[in-house]
Amino acid sequence: MRDEEEILAMLAKKAQAEPAVRAVCLNGSRVNPNSSPDVMQDFDVVYVVDDLKPFIQQREWLKEFGDMLIMQTPDEMNGGSGRKHRFAFLMLFTGGNRIDLTLLLRSEVPLYMEEDSLIVVLLDKDALFPALELPSERSHYLQPPDFAAFHDCCNEFWWLSTYVAKGAWRSEILYAMDHVGLMREMLLKMTAWHTAAPHHFMINMGKSYKYLPFYLDHDIWQHLQSAFPKPDVASIWRALFRMGDLFLELTVKTAETLGIAYEVEEPKNVYRYLEDLYANSQKPDR
Repeated sequence: MRDEEEILAMLAKKAQAEPAVRAVCLNGSRVNPNSSPDVMQDFDVVYVVDDLKPFIQQREWLKEFGDMLIMQTPDEMNGGSGRKHRFAFLMLFTGGNRIDLTLLLRSEVPLYMEEDSLIVVLLDKDALFPALELPSERSHYLQPPDFAAFHDCCNEFWWLSTYVAKGAWRSEILYAMDHVGLMREMLLKMTAWHTAAPHHFMINMGKSYKYLPFYLDHDIWQHLQSAFPKPDVASIWRALFRMGDLFLELTVKTAETLGIAYEVEEPKNVYRYLEDLYANSQKPDR
């Protein structure tokens, strides 16, 4: 695996030699002052260009970065992302380094600076970037929910719970587990809101809530782990009710903290419905 200095020098050298590349930026975890460096960190790089097409249509230039193990181009998968001003090459190389290189049109530089506070400029041929503030996580802070977002999350959680119960009642493991995953997303969202509120939402939860456990007290973290059940009916039923207990508790507390009106009648009615289904199932131990 090549070290950071070697990779960055290679990326800058290519950009310096290529007239069509007007600036190079590094962003992501490698410029995050709160990140713990390790060898698995990606190199999140942006090449600012005037025209995307030459770089997309002829891709031999990517081989200059090393022997590629696998590449993904999400902007052209599944019918395309619809982004007209950016194009990303996600590349994993045989030595283990990963480079996520995004082509960005020059016209989009102001928006790029506005939307991401984790930017370090490595090369700027045309002085496109003014003096930037030191990199910080501020653009990655969790956003507080408004009334609609909060209630949509609650409604989705309890609606999905009925699918989990139906799958468990029928012993349809794959169906139930699929909806457990969707239900868990709502639980994680509510848990993140609950956790961020005392910090005035000035914390970064990371992709897939990966930093959430660092902020949770022990009891909530232990309870949250029940949202990852084993693929059997008994575990799914247990997870369903434990997730319901935790979600309702966090919902009431978070609504109070944020000053959002929330009625518990609907979730309590759904909970009783789930208990009735469980009582009329094969009744695995809870």
